[in-house]
Amino acid sequence: MDNNAIEKHKFELLKLLYSTLDAKWSIIEEMNSKYPDCSKKSIERLFKEISVREKKDGDERVVYHAT
Repeated sequence: MDNNAIEKHKFELLKLLYSTLDAKWSIIEEMNSKYPDCSKKSIERLFKEISVREKKDGDERVVYHAT
């Protein structure tokens, strides 16, 4: 398994963050099913690096935003 495979799909993870209100584990599962060459652990690590869960002005609920 390619340890850097997730880096190739970083943009896809960002798009997924903004297109869903799903829970973190659901987003990680979806990424893993689309890109099986990426391990769940690497997806979760990148997810934590590039996102924060918060409620910003105009948001109706707490959602993930890119950092």
